[in-house]
Amino acid sequence: ALLNVGNVSFISRPVQVDGLMTTIRHLNETYMARAHFFTGTLYQITPIELIQLKLASQAKTLLAFTSTGRLVCVYIDKGRITGAMLFEQENDEYPKIVGREAIFELVKWPGGNFVETMGVDLPEECERLEESSGQLLLAALHVYDENVHQEDGESHSKDLKAI
Repeated sequence: ALLNVGNVSFISRPVQVDGLMTTIRHLNETYMARAHFFTGTLYQITPIELIQLKLASQAKTLLAFTSTGRLVCVYIDKGRITGAMLFEQENDEYPKIVGREAIFELVKWPGGNFVETMGVDLPEECERLEESSGQLLLAALHVYDENVHQEDGESHSKDLKAI
């Protein structure tokens, strides 16, 4: 019944990772030609979770996150984060922060919106990230955790460059 009201697939538990990956790739290929944009709100999903989903799909895409007038662009290609840029204002011509630090700032945001644009290449002026996406996201989670502790009144200073 759910498939008749707009759902395109159903995932049951326990999740079979291979089957999930096949479904994601199939849906990505099926809808890539139809829709070049996907928009949403960061409500009950974090930027890290959304980035992980797009990494799993192996798509070439731009995820543009906005919150309080700021913009972070995350470029993904073939399961890798290839670059990231943070603009202090959405209409700024030049980024304030590029590379991994842009993602570190993104994970501190309390919410916001996102737009996915499929098929976007990393701009030439953007620094290419060479570290593995897994290591980058792990480091970003450490930043997130540290930010949460600071908001709770705890101060933990860690050297993220060692990660």
